[in-house]
Amino acid sequence: MGSQVLIWDHAKTQRLAGIDSELEQLARFTPRSGVGSLGYRSNTSAEPDTRKSIRIGLGEVTTVDEVVLVPALFRDSETGFPPGGFPSTFGTYALQT
Repeated sequence: MGSQVLIWDHAKTQRLAGIDSELEQLARFTPRSGVGSLGYRSNTSAEPDTRKSIRIGLGEVTTVDEVVLVPALFRDSETGFPPGGFPSTFGTYALQT
C-alpha cells in the first residue's frame, strides 16, 4: 500500500468554513413540518425525451465548485416521499451576461 501526501490549503479550509457557516443558517428540512424545499420540478410532458431547461441567475460573477442534482420528492400518504422526475441525461452551461 502506497503512502499518501496530504497538502493543507488554508484558503480552501477558510472557504469551506464560510460555506458551512452559511449552511447552518438555512432552514432545517423535515418532511413532517414542510420546512425547506422538496425540490424543483418542471411541468410534465407527454413525451419522455422533451428537452427542458432552467436558468439560475446568481446576480454577479460567482465561483461554482459543484452542481448536484437530486430527484424531487413528492408527498404521498401511502409511500412516504418517493423521488421522481430525475433526468436520464443532463448538461450544465455557464453564461456570463
